[in-house]
Amino acid sequence: MQDYRGLISRTDVHGNIVTGATPRALELYEQALDGFLAWLGDSRADALRAVEEAPGFTMGHAMVALLHMVGRDPTWLPVAQASLARMRELPQTERERSYAEAIATGLTGDFEGIRSLIGAIAARHPRDLLALAMAHTLDYLLGDTRAQRDRIAAALPACSRADRGNH
Repeated sequence: MQDYRGLISRTDVHGNIVTGATPRALELYEQALDGFLAWLGDSRADALRAVEEAPGFTMGHAMVALLHMVGRDPTWLPVAQASLARMRELPQTERERSYAEAIATGLTGDFEGIRSLIGAIAARHPRDLLALAMAHTLDYLLGDTRAQRDRIAAALPACSRADRGNH
């Protein structure tokens, strides 16, 4: 655990600073991300359990919002909206603020905008697997196979085959 500008923070398995997470909440967050990447389990339920465990877990709320948005089921949008509202009340790093901006854009229905903003997070933080996975998913949903390929290729130099989530 570290102090990031006065915020009690931890790092995820890829070295990204996350604020407000307990060890168990971070474990559930990683489990949700692993499940999303492998299309296994119930990532939305795991992410929801992470924020139940640690209501102040900013990236947990970001994940909840994103998972409920990319499923494109309009009945899930209130969960995403509530997660964004909670995020805005919490301490945030620059990266976490960028997620809040992207989610707010996506909730307006602007999928090109959220893809651009999430893609920018992935470009600035190539070891942020949530940003990379969400940008890749949005590339898919918008039919941009070239961006899918290029986005992954751009992240590869920052990754190792030993990294969790490297498929």
